[in-house]
Amino acid sequence: MKNIIMATTAIISLSGTVAFADSINFDQGTMAINELILEQTLDGGDLINLNIKGDMTSVVIKQSGTTTSSGNIANVDIFANTTATSLTAFTDAASDGAGNSILPIRDKWKTFSATFDGDNNTIDFDIGAAITAAGYNDINVDIAVTGDGNSLTHSFTNGLDGETLQFGGIVTGDDNTVVTTIGAVGNVAFNYNIQGSTNGLTATLAGAKGDQTVGVALTGDSNTWTVTSNATVGIMDVAASGSLITGTNTQGGSDSELQFDIIKAGAAAFAVTTTQTGANSFADVTINADDGGAFTLTQSSANARYLGTLNIASGGAVTITQ
Repeated sequence: MKNIIMATTAIISLSGTVAFADSINFDQGTMAINELILEQTLDGGDLINLNIKGDMTSVVIKQSGTTTSSGNIANVDIFANTTATSLTAFTDAASDGAGNSILPIRDKWKTFSATFDGDNNTIDFDIGAAITAAGYNDINVDIAVTGDGNSLTHSFTNGLDGETLQFGGIVTGDDNTVVTTIGAVGNVAFNYNIQGSTNGLTATLAGAKGDQTVGVALTGDSNTWTVTSNATVGIMDVAASGSLITGTNTQGGSDSELQFDIIKAGAAAFAVTTTQTGANSFADVTINADDGGAFTLTQSSANARYLGTLNIASGGAVTITQ
């Protein structure tokens, strides 16, 4: 029997604990939420539909299952535009009774965290799609997935100038797919770590309204990635290790920087293409490959710079075009 519980603490308009059978459908309505926790455990096959469209400080999702029975689904839409940025703005229910905060929430930040365990889970996470004039202030998102055959889709839009989105994801397992789209949403720090084999990552980031940093790390065999960043003065850091490495890096903004590191073991080939089209671009490339493969770097605008340490066994091909 499933143990599926939604616990809500420190909520202005709602409090208590509610039990569900197989699914959670939570629509915030007009409530102001300090902390919301949704937890589904044991057998898997669970559903969460979460719609946050008002004041929100912290949201936590936990879905778990076994390696033979999972298939959880989480559909998350967050349009939070709260100006309440500290637990001190809420009731004593958010403290330990002595006035001390029980939640590690930084001043002026909202947090969303989710953990998914098991196989064949589907996670669809969107933030900001319904926001027009108002943004969401500063928000930190952390997603952790352990298992195989999971599908993750993330979309971020409508952050205002001066706001900051920090997004961190970690996937451990095989045959997982991650697709992320980030619009021009203020300052952006995007980091994704994938550990396993036959995983795929596609990340497309528009030119940010502020700073933009992208960090991608893939460890394992037969992983592929496509990362596109169009920010001015954007920084991209990509690292891949394993065999049969396939990737594409594209930077479209001026003054962009790429830090790129490949460690390829075994006889399988690798194929990596990097394109920088903005002026004053810089690429720092390190490749250590035991066997043949192909690396192509194209820098198509003025004042491009390239620094490379390439240790590629016989049969490999490197093409640098400026």
